[in-house]
Amino acid sequence: MFEWDRRTQIVLMVLLAALVFGAGAKYAGRQNIDDNEITIVDSGVNSETKEDAGRVYVHITGAVEKSGLHSFPPGTRLNDAVTAAIPQPEADLEKLNLAAIIKDEERIHVPERDLFGGQGGARENGDPHPGGPGGNSGLVNINTATAKELEALPGIGPAYSKRIIDYRETNGYFSSIEELQEVSGIGPKTFEGLKDLVSVH
Repeated sequence: MFEWDRRTQIVLMVLLAALVFGAGAKYAGRQNIDDNEITIVDSGVNSETKEDAGRVYVHITGAVEKSGLHSFPPGTRLNDAVTAAIPQPEADLEKLNLAAIIKDEERIHVPERDLFGGQGGARENGDPHPGGPGGNSGLVNINTATAKELEALPGIGPAYSKRIIDYRETNGYFSSIEELQEVSGIGPKTFEGLKDLVSVH
């Protein structure tokens, strides 16, 4: 009887050891799976962050069908950016430097073509046909004027003309003549002498 009890105890101990070993192996396997899942998630987050960091974001407005925020790979040309926004038929792409490389956080404004062109429209050099219908009466377009044309305005010398052009290149085309007052140095008094001589179209 004692020997039978001894054998029973040995069998029970073996079974107990097997159960403990099996439970430990199962726990270790689950731990490995959890670790792998965590590693995969972290890898995805890092990949997404790197991808966002390598994009250039620009705000495209004006005569396009898809105005708003667009992202492109570094080194993208302005032509590709404007094409992605789908220019409208009235878009005047001749006023843009389509070969320029876009910059992050840049605002790109696509101007509209002069719908009142015809015989009274602007010439290639920007001078209106005298007396033609729909002409701009000799107003200087501050969105397309050269430094020399800006300097011909009262109170605008080389320094101010450069500031106007710099502002235009940084912020996009002027949406109104009043926006001229956002240019450093051009206050209400200077603007008063300019408002009847300039336009944005």
